[in-house]
Formats: sequence, C-alpha cells, structure tokens
Amino acid sequence: MKNYGLKIFLNNRIIPAVLATVAVSILTYILYSLNLDISRAQGSSAILFASFSVSAFILFMTPRSKAAHLDKFIKSYALGTALGYFGLLILRFLPLYVVAGLVMFPLSLLLYVTRSEHPPAVGIAMAFVLYRVDIYGVLIVIAAVIVLALLRIVLEKFVFIVENELVR
Repeated sequence: MKNYGLKIFLNNRIIPAVLATVAVSILTYILYSLNLDISRAQGSSAILFASFSVSAFILFMTPRSKAAHLDKFIKSYALGTALGYFGLLILRFLPLYVVAGLVMFPLSLLLYVTRSEHPPAVGIAMAFVLYRVDIYGVLIVIAAVIVLALLRIVLEKFVFIVENELVR
C-alpha cells in the first residue's frame, strides 16, 4: 500500500512538474528564437510567457480543476487571441484605456457563456493590446497551445493515476 502512495505522488506530481518545466522551456525557446521582443514590441514575450506558464501549472499540476480541461484551455486561448488581436486593430482609432475595456468586457462574457473559464487567456488578450503584439503573436499563441495540449494529452494517457484505479 505504501508503494501506491509513492507511485501516485510520482505520477501525479513529480512527472507533471517535470513536463510543465519542459513545456515552459519549449515555449521560452519558441518566444526567444522568433525574437518577438526585438522585432516587435518590448516586453510582449514576457507577458505571453507569463500567461502560458500559469496555464502549464493549471493543466499539469491541477488536472482535475475546472480550468484544466483541454477544451476550456483551447477555447479560451482562441477567444483571447481573437479579441486581443481585434483590440490591436482598433487601437488606431481609440485610446488604449477604451480598447482595454472593449476587449476585457466581451472576453469575460464570452469565456463565461462558452464555459471556457481559463483565466490566463485574459492575459493573452491584454498582451495584444498593451504591447501591440501583431500577427506573430497569434502564431506564437497557436504554437504554445499546441505544445501544452500535446503534453497534457501525454499526461492523461500515460502518466496520471486515478487513485481509485490502484485500489482494485
């Protein structure tokens, strides 16, 4: 019985923490290899990176939480990216504080209505507006969502142990 507790801790905590670290390292490599900050907007990769680091923690370390469902994660980032990019486009016509509100309000409602409550995606939307992240940011978000989703699927299929399975 003692080995079961160790196996659960290893499979449900240690391995996910290692994979979260790998995911964040991969995302860091993608962000910095594309030189987003150098060629586009100072500080934008930091806020994109921060949102995905939080998502990695949620997806890998709290896999049974409401925000950790893959469908919520993917939908929320799609909505956050779309509204954030829209906000970037309308910045030419409206002041920053108005655009921030025009992005935040509908995004909050859409995340709720579509049951896609994954809070770090709101950070992505605001990054597009505050740091004027352009189409390269959209590509980075897509790449990051794919990396995190694939690693989460690996965890679900091969690593996570539901404690009831060990009792049998």
